[in-house]
Amino acid sequence: MYDENQLLAEILNQVKIKKFPEEYVELTRDMEVLELPAGDEISLYRELEGIYLLVDQHRIFFNNPILAKFCYYAAKNGSKTIAVPPPDKAKKAVKRYLEDLSNIKGLIDEKVDALHLTGGETENIKEKMYMSLGLYGIIEPV
Repeated sequence: MYDENQLLAEILNQVKIKKFPEEYVELTRDMEVLELPAGDEISLYRELEGIYLLVDQHRIFFNNPILAKFCYYAAKNGSKTIAVPPPDKAKKAVKRYLEDLSNIKGLIDEKVDALHLTGGETENIKEKMYMSLGLYGIIEPV
């Protein structure tokens, strides 16, 4: 039997959850500021002319995929006002953030898989861990 709180404590002791975008890019006054509309459903989709960040039914157009991803992850982390950095800084921030997410997912997978539970139980625990860490919907359990 496992203790969910103990498992979460072990994971938190081994990783530092950083806030995106604040802890990934230095914010400066000359950055363009994007105000997001209110909404809970956040997604990205591509069309021929570019990429759209969708917040509920509101579409925000980007012709730069890196800036779209930067704003997507900022929105998924709860930002309503986003200071958008230049593309090179956004690219570095997104890359580091995705590396951190991959490391966190790997650690959770390792810890939960070591419990040798059934597939459904394993996915349920992983989902709870992502929720507890504020990463549910950003990291997928599978």
